[in-house]
Amino acid sequence: MFRRIRPRGGIGGRITPDGVNRAIKAALARYYVSTGVDAEKTRRLAAQYSGHSGRVGFVVSAKEAGAADTDIAATTRHRSLAMIKRYGEAAEQRRRAPHRLPGVGL
Repeated sequence: MFRRIRPRGGIGGRITPDGVNRAIKAALARYYVSTGVDAEKTRRLAAQYSGHSGRVGFVVSAKEAGAADTDIAATTRHRSLAMIKRYGEAAEQRRRAPHRLPGVGL
């Protein structure tokens, strides 16, 4: 998914895991700045995310949509279903949240 783009053009090999983290933080920082967030708060907000955030978010979204653990693991290349199940707990908590029950809320 992530490939190195050379400054003078052309696409290189795989980007390093640290490069992915820096790219994600830089993209978030640009977004926050574009919405008027001050520089210090931008740094704090961007620091909350990493390359792994997307992987976890995908698992949680897939679980919420009802995807099978084995299908999710095949996509994310997890070798064990233990992490899929662990991440899926967050999806299950959201699914059971009281505000989602019929008749609850405004």
